[in-house]
Amino acid sequence: FAKENDERLRNESKRLVEEYGIDVKYRLKIGFASEEIIEAESDASLVIMGLTGTGKLSEVLIGSVATSTIIKTKKPVLVVPEKAKYTKLSKIVFACDYASDLDVNALNALKEMVKKFDPIVYVVNVRHEEEPIFVDNDVNKKIENKLVNVQHIYSFPRSENISEKLNEFIEEHKVNLLVMIPHRYN
Repeated sequence: FAKENDERLRNESKRLVEEYGIDVKYRLKIGFASEEIIEAESDASLVIMGLTGTGKLSEVLIGSVATSTIIKTKKPVLVVPEKAKYTKLSKIVFACDYASDLDVNALNALKEMVKKFDPIVYVVNVRHEEEPIFVDNDVNKKIENKLVNVQHIYSFPRSENISEKLNEFIEEHKVNLLVMIPHRYN
């Protein structure tokens, strides 16, 4: 099994180097997936993971290896759905929580991606029905500082179900990429 997978990874790595001219490194390890990824990530600038399964955001992400890795890693993680096809990156949703402290450094990867593709960035904060909207706060100032010279639009939809509302927003605006920063709790 390991030998077969190693050969598949070697062939795919070679194909990516030849087709796109990018530096690709891979490792095949046996163990708990997210722990092995965290251990191996030290020399990576980005962790790219595949996501299997179908369904809405909450159904797909909860309990998955991708979620575990996103929570534990300090590196940006790009999660690619199983049946995803490449399209020009033209619209990004940055889903954020204005009620928590925002790790500004986590926005650096978003800023780099925006520089390369020049998409519209929707800053989306789903609020509960009764929750007030605070636009002039520390989180907003941090976002504004990071998104200088980036075309971005703020949206504050209201719903009791955050995942469902994000999915509606993504479908309605034909968004290519969802960016989320996990909470860090002490």
